Amino acid sequence: MNLLQLKEKVNKGIELGAQVVYIKEESLLFGIEKILKNEENKSIVLVKSKGESLKSEDFINIIDEIYNHIGDVEVFIGKDNKYRNEDKFIEFVEFAQYEDIKMLFLNSN
Repeated sequence: MNLLQLKEKVNKGIELGAQVVYIKEESLLFGIEKILKNEENKSIVLVKSKGESLKSEDFINIIDEIYNHIGDVEVFIGKDNKYRNEDKFIEFVEFAQYEDIKMLFLNSN
């Protein structure tokens, strides 16, 4: 998924009230620890975390900053910056609600 597609989907989630963005692989949930930019191959990697994740509004602000700096690039999900060959594509964005918390899941293959 590219950055503008992701931004569009996250904005739709925010309109529905999504407060937090998580990474979802199979049935496991991860936070977003950091975002790595690679200007050479025009991509960014969202690095998984077992801790807290980003608020939806903060995530949109980061996406805007990246877009203004390097443009519409591909977005991947990775474990860390050591194993870049294991980066995965974002397949789709899913809206969910658990009790009072509304959230977005970035689903990878």
